[in-house]
Amino acid sequence: MESESVPGHVWHQILQIGIQMKRLNHTDICSLAIVNSYFYQLTQDSALWATLLSRDFRSAFEFAQAPPKARYKWKHDCRRALKEQIKTCFPDGFP
Repeated sequence: MESESVPGHVWHQILQIGIQMKRLNHTDICSLAIVNSYFYQLTQDSALWATLLSRDFRSAFEFAQAPPKARYKWKHDCRRALKEQIKTCFPDGFP
């Protein structure tokens, strides 16, 4: 069965459930994106990434009232994590 034979909204729902149930993470979504152009398009949906963001960085929203030092540390840690994610998604370098 070809991936395109399953409607996009079904794949989207499968991915959302996988993310919500913590079966899929950002690395899985990046890996899926390089399978083919169909999956690349599916993984570009901002709703998927919003679900990952709220699941993995929930504390970001709670830090709005945190002291400046705590906010700085959080931003620094996020920046470091982002660099690692980019390396994971693009092992041969960022396009």
